[in-house]
Amino acid sequence: MRIANLRSRRTSAGGSRVEADIDGEPLWFASDDAPLTPAPEAFASALLIAAATRGETIEVDAAVDRSWLEQVPGIVRQVKEWWQLPGTQVVAADVSDTPRATPGLTAQCFTGGVDSFYALISAKTLPGMLVFGHGYDIPLDDRVRLDAFLEGFRETAAAFGTRSVLIATNLQEHHASQGIDLRRSHGGGLAALGHLLAEEVERIVIPSSYPTTTPSLGVRTGISIPCGRRDG
Repeated sequence: MRIANLRSRRTSAGGSRVEADIDGEPLWFASDDAPLTPAPEAFASALLIAAATRGETIEVDAAVDRSWLEQVPGIVRQVKEWWQLPGTQVVAADVSDTPRATPGLTAQCFTGGVDSFYALISAKTLPGMLVFGHGYDIPLDDRVRLDAFLEGFRETAAAFGTRSVLIATNLQEHHASQGIDLRRSHGGGLAALGHLLAEEVERIVIPSSYPTTTPSLGVRTGISIPCGRRDG
């Protein structure tokens, strides 16, 4: 699986869109609510479980953050233990050690479900941003469900004094995701949103999906993932 030709552009509506070619087919993320960074870590994170399921190596035609790259083997070992997947490795054109200052903003993935609300109301410090990935739970062409969700999404963000950000993507429609169980792969897709927002976000919180008493799915609790590039 090869990730190449990372690029970004402004949309006609003034939004932000980033793309990369995955084995020749474009994979994209777009938002009218926040600027997106064409971070190679975002695309590799989104495709990590798909590659591990097929036993394919991810080749990245760009420099990736050393700290991020060093975490990949541990993630692969964990998913192999949970689901007995063949596994994968990431091979990058280069490795970056360049630290980047971040504003310290924490974002939280939010779908409007029980897990999302629990993470929000139990947070010691409220997140500065709620993020929803359109194209995951709600298909890109389902405008009826999206419009119904967005009303509550915007209202919830306003009620908690935080910002709402919608990021659309064709990840689930892309050939690399075909035949991959979304219940297993969605964590990587959510982590990708944080990397895409790295110009504004230092950390993204992913609420839990399953209780720790579900052994077939492994131990799953809410996690907080660093975004962007920095030392350590």
